[in-house]
Amino acid sequence: MSNQDPDIADAAGTPATAEPVPGNERVGSLDILRGVAILGMNIYALALPFTAYSNPLVMGGTDTLNLGTWFFTHIFLTRSS
Repeated sequence: MSNQDPDIADAAGTPATAEPVPGNERVGSLDILRGVAILGMNIYALALPFTAYSNPLVMGGTDTLNLGTWFFTHIFLTRSS
């Protein structure tokens, strides 16, 4: 395994190759954080019809927790670009 940065070329000018990180060098908490982030981005796509992206009342859920969660994710996560 190479310890070189994949963006750095060797002395001959050929780029170093990128390799997967071995399991013992991975950061478990970072993997969990990435998984939760991806799940959070896709939760509407997995659970609700497309119209629920713009109207949380499509599926009923009019209680405070449901509406608050929708507003939070809609304003801070999905509309941040």
